[in-house]
Order: sequence, then structure tokens, then C-alpha cells
Amino acid sequence: MDRMTLNTIITATVPVSMLALGVAFYSDVDAPKPAQSNNLERSEVRQIVRDELSQAGLTGDTLDATMEKAIVNFIKSRATEPGNNAAPPKPTAQPQAAENVDIDPIDPSSEPLAGNEDSRYQLIVYSDYECPYCQRFDPTVKTVIEEYGADLAVTMRDYPLPFHGETAMEEAVAAQCAFQLGGNEAFWPYSHGIFDRTNSNGSGLGDGGLVELAVDVGLEKDAFTTCLANDEDIRAGIQEDMASGDAIGVRGTPTSVILDTETGSTAMIRGAQPLSAVTSSLDNLLGSSQ
Repeated sequence: MDRMTLNTIITATVPVSMLALGVAFYSDVDAPKPAQSNNLERSEVRQIVRDELSQAGLTGDTLDATMEKAIVNFIKSRATEPGNNAAPPKPTAQPQAAENVDIDPIDPSSEPLAGNEDSRYQLIVYSDYECPYCQRFDPTVKTVIEEYGADLAVTMRDYPLPFHGETAMEEAVAAQCAFQLGGNEAFWPYSHGIFDRTNSNGSGLGDGGLVELAVDVGLEKDAFTTCLANDEDIRAGIQEDMASGDAIGVRGTPTSVILDTETGSTAMIRGAQPLSAVTSSLDNLLGSSQ
């Protein structure tokens, strides 16, 4: 489907909910940057939809089930019509090898770590707490930590997307405060807790939600609020995370990299891939090393 066709569809289907559905249908990655191609990539469809929403001054409401089914079927039919250049939507992609990605290994002294600190294998996840696909991917991260923790080190690096507003940045700061005050024992419950409680897409946890969560995971309230109020260094660290993501080609969230620290080889996983895709890649990696 080319840009002209998509814009025609958008113009003909004014309700915001239809536009929101187009976003959901075409992407498993919350991506701010359009891909460059003659045919539209998923991330570019997202950007066109966002542009049209902004120009129309509209906000996203939920589409009822009947309309949702209708618009999905319409987009599918347009993608497969004779004369259309675009192929039907592809199945979820498997992790792709990326031998030239130069990514810094986990530094346990300055970033959270779960699993085996001494393992040669690492899973590095670039994530945004307000990204609904990151929210969907978080249970996969939990399961990987539980099932592969003896053979794998895992960390999360912050990549708050601009269109999620200050909320995503504030949540990233809060999670890093949890790490500073309580180490890994506080960070991981706090991080998972944000994903469990947020309404996502910039809606956040509501007033006082970040402090309430801190108390729930055992942090001292006054120390936590002080950390939130003095966040210059933390924000600088988050900007460093984002720059490191940009350097390896992160285009949206979640993006994960599996790293073999001995050989430097990597595999990149884009989007909220199913658990089976992640574990298959890990099993192949760990099996080959043994």
C-alpha cells in the first residue's frame, strides 16, 4: 500500500478510532521514525496516521468491535488487491543476526542486572514504560529472567519516546531512582510494577502512582521523593541510553539485543516478539556454546 492509498483511506475514514486501529494493525513496534521505502513500512504507516491525527486535532478513542473488524478486513483487502504493489502483512519476524552492532555490554555498577552477572551472554532491552508493546513484551522479559537467569544476564535501557510526553521520562527516572535506592532487588519489582499499573500511551499511573509503587516495593517514601526532585544526573544517564540505542539502529520500542560478550556477535529482536521467538534464539545460542 503506497502513501497516496493510505491517505485516501484516512480521509475516507474520519473517526479517530479507525486511525488508531490502522496503527495497531500495522505495527508491533512503537516507532517514531518512518522507514524509507517505495512501499510503506509499518513504522511509516504509524507516522502517517499520527500526522493525520495531529492535523485534524483528533484524539484516539476505542473503536467498537464491529467497526474494528470492518476496518481490519478493508485494510487486508487493499493490501492484496490486483495492481497493489504491497504484499500482504508478513508474519511476525524472527530475530535477525546483526553481526556489526557495536553495543556496550552491561555494566553492573551503573545499570540494573538480573540473572548471571558473570555470563558471557546478555540480553539488553531498550524500552519505554508508556509503550503498549513494551508493556506486552514485559512478561516475556520476566519469563526469560526466570528460565534463563543461570546462563544469561539481562538489563533494561531507557528509550522514552517523545510522543509519550514527559510521562515516559518521569517513569524512567522513577525506575532509576528505585535502582539507586534499592539496587536490583528494588529495580525489577518497580520496573515490572510500572508496566503492570500504567494505562500506557502517555496516560501513566495517575497522581502519586510512582511514589505509591515505590512504597509498595519497600523503598522509603521521603528518600524516593527526594530522588525524583533531584533528577538531573538520572536524566543525563537516560539520554546516554537513548544515544546508545540510536547508535545501534534502534528505531522504536521494544528493541532487544542478544550479545555474546566473548565473540562480540549479536542478534537483534525488534518489537514485542512472542516468547517462543526469543527463547528459540536463546536456545540456539546457548546450545551452540555447549
